Amino acid sequence: MNTVLTIHSLVRWLLIAIAVIALARFLTAWRNKAEFKRLDGVLSSAFSGLLDAQAVLGLVYLVGDGLSGSGFPLYRFLHMVVMLLAVLVGHLPSRQKEAEDAARHRGAFLSTIGALLFIIIGVTLLPGGWYR
Repeated sequence: MNTVLTIHSLVRWLLIAIAVIALARFLTAWRNKAEFKRLDGVLSSAFSGLLDAQAVLGLVYLVGDGLSGSGFPLYRFLHMVVMLLAVLVGHLPSRQKEAEDAARHRGAFLSTIGALLFIIIGVTLLPGGWYR
């Protein structure tokens, strides 16, 4: 289970890096009223895909480590609930495919911000938080 936890901990930094790049692109494109291009879709999909991967890794770790003797402390369930909300919010841009370009950029920007806020809260709930 330590391998799963290590991968889960490392992927979060990749997720944060993609989020920062996506936020810069979405905000710039939104402010400049730019066309929603393939890159925007790729960034949005990469972010939501990494969120999905994190959720799967987290659930595997939660169940595997919990059943192997560590139990299921409350902070793990709280972390799971908050992170599942992050996944939900991170997938909202996929519902705006028919919207105008500015609305798609705004939606992608705001949902990425929202997901990041849930991620910050969720990681902070863990013992050791961001230093784990």
